[in-house]
Amino acid sequence: MAAEGQRATESAELGALIAAADGHVRAGRLAEAAAAYRRILALRPRSAAAHNDLGSLLARQGQLDEAAACFAAALALKPDDSAALNNLGIVLARQDRLDEAQLHFERALALRPDDFDALNNVACLLLRRQRFAEAEARLRQLLALRPDAPQTHNNLGTALGQQGKFDQALMHFERAIALLPGHAEAYHNIGNLLLRHGRLAGVAERCQQAIARHADHIDAHLNLATLHLVQGDHERGWPLYEWRLRAPDATQPRLPRWQGQPLAGRRLLLFAEQGLGDTILFVRFARAFQERGAHVVLAAPKPLAALFHGVAGIDEFYALGSTDQLPQCDFYLPLLSAPFALGTTADTIPRDVPYLAA
Repeated sequence: MAAEGQRATESAELGALIAAADGHVRAGRLAEAAAAYRRILALRPRSAAAHNDLGSLLARQGQLDEAAACFAAALALKPDDSAALNNLGIVLARQDRLDEAQLHFERALALRPDDFDALNNVACLLLRRQRFAEAEARLRQLLALRPDAPQTHNNLGTALGQQGKFDQALMHFERAIALLPGHAEAYHNIGNLLLRHGRLAGVAERCQQAIARHADHIDAHLNLATLHLVQGDHERGWPLYEWRLRAPDATQPRLPRWQGQPLAGRRLLLFAEQGLGDTILFVRFARAFQERGAHVVLAAPKPLAALFHGVAGIDEFYALGSTDQLPQCDFYLPLLSAPFALGTTADTIPRDVPYLAA
């Protein structure tokens, strides 16, 4: 009788914890919900469902290592849990462990071939890995399941466009917009497709349509900037090109940005925030700052050090690295912001060439 009473008490406590956890989730109190699930697991340590639910909460809070451990625990208890496989794949993808993520998505699909979420996750992962033909095949499977899914049409348009299938890509982007008129990304993708294929006439309209639906759409602003620059309209192009610095992965030095202050006797850090080719192209602007009296420090990828040795306008070269500390300077300026900062037009681009020597 005592054992039965204890089980009844534990059952009542478990029910109360589950109800509390559900209430916390509905109210958005994720930390409290996670604490409730930990108490549930203290009572039922072999509950695969509880491990999976706790993992989902932790993933939503960005605690990816802990979330992955919860999903792994769920799978140790229930290896054929397609939801836990899919959830673990999502976390692994967020950790850039792409091979492992795809393996888990594929295992989930082997258990449930028509699982829309797992299939969609595989397709999105293949897009991310630039395996566009494989992504196209998966996306067509998704459309067979849900023909009117606007995001699937948009993603298929991306996969097709990357393979040079212009007309098919355009058709699917347009279909995404027909299904969801507020689909800013589809408008942007059409503009991007037109721009890459040199069909400039419709680019501005599509970029503006994307921006009208999502005012902070970084890539739409950048495509509009590119259009203006390609057309020689530097006055409108360079200010819009500053939108690149709003990207989540954009990193800048913790220094005051140069905003036109006097540079005589000051140290200016030109920060090469993009690739080797752009750095080679834009290093020509260094001389303009040196002529204003600045001591110019160029922070750029190490492989460019020998090429830039002796380039006019560079007083110091600093090799960028993952663990390097940037040199102390009075101001900094992203290298590709030099034309904007200097008010460059098509007529005032530095033309002192050659400025490099092998």
